[in-house]
Amino acid sequence: MAKADLNHLPSLKVTIWIKWFNSRKVYNQEFIEISVNILQSKEFTIKGLPKNCQAKDIGIEVFFDDKLMCYVEQSLNSSELLK
Repeated sequence: MAKADLNHLPSLKVTIWIKWFNSRKVYNQEFIEISVNILQSKEFTIKGLPKNCQAKDIGIEVFFDDKLMCYVEQSLNSSELLK
């Protein structure tokens, strides 16, 4: 950043969709929207998400300025999480 003489960049709008589901039913969805200053913020933590015992999988979509950057579907089965 310093080499390119970039000392100010606008904040990014980060949108996160999280859903708990199994093959046929969505049990819960959460929508989170934050503004991230990429010159200062290098990470963020999401706390207080609900636990859903009926869901078998979790899906997470992350958008930066309304552009999809990451899509993950992960099993919530404990043996799958240990991979």
